[in-house]
Amino acid sequence: MNPKYPGMNPYLEQPKYWQSFHNEFIFCLHEELGRVLPAGYRSSVEQRLAILPDVNYIRADIGISARPVVREALEGGTAVAERGAPTGMVGALSDEMLEWFIEISMSGGDRKVVAIIEVLSPSNKVAGSVSWKDYLQRQIEILRSDTHLMEIDLLRFGAHSVAAPLVKLPLRDQWDYIVSLYRAPDRTQFAYWLNKLSEPLLEVRVPLLPGDPDVILDLQAAFDHAFRSGRYADEFDYSQSPPSA
Repeated sequence: MNPKYPGMNPYLEQPKYWQSFHNEFIFCLHEELGRVLPAGYRSSVEQRLAILPDVNYIRADIGISARPVVREALEGGTAVAERGAPTGMVGALSDEMLEWFIEISMSGGDRKVVAIIEVLSPSNKVAGSVSWKDYLQRQIEILRSDTHLMEIDLLRFGAHSVAAPLVKLPLRDQWDYIVSLYRAPDRTQFAYWLNKLSEPLLEVRVPLLPGDPDVILDLQAAFDHAFRSGRYADEFDYSQSPPSA
């Protein structure tokens, strides 16, 4: 670990590292939950399909064909352009990807979902994109349910996307990272935890069903595990500046 970054490492925000770290971090959070959840609860890593925005951190591999579509004429055998044919065709990589998140549910046959934990990705923070709109729609659906929602945002750039309203939070220059908690069914209050880049990540409280105490989730322990497992310490050139927010 680099002593300059006791918590989140900003070099991980680079596109070539983020997706793998994101998934490893979620799995390590899942393992941490497995250590602290009481009997009757379980944690699982789930996936959903997301549409990627067309921005510069998404890979693009585009080929262009400008050859007109042709057909043989009915008479004379002369090749002519097909009526209404496009000027060309353009192909690109798929704009879909799988996003991972965590569900905390009851064990056994009921499998009632008690809480959802999201770790935001860059695609969730591109204002106006399909992915951003889809994320906010899922967020609204959870806020209208009896399921708790915890959102972990370890990205300094992009639109504010967690449910805790930005206008009610301390000024943005006072923090770099945020964890937002909607504790069902109270739609009027959001708990939040704030981190500066210079600080270790925090322990946060994850609510369960009424009558059961919260469990403590150690974000720094999960981060350290993911960072070591991915061997990211060998990847970064600290003589180069990290990505700017």
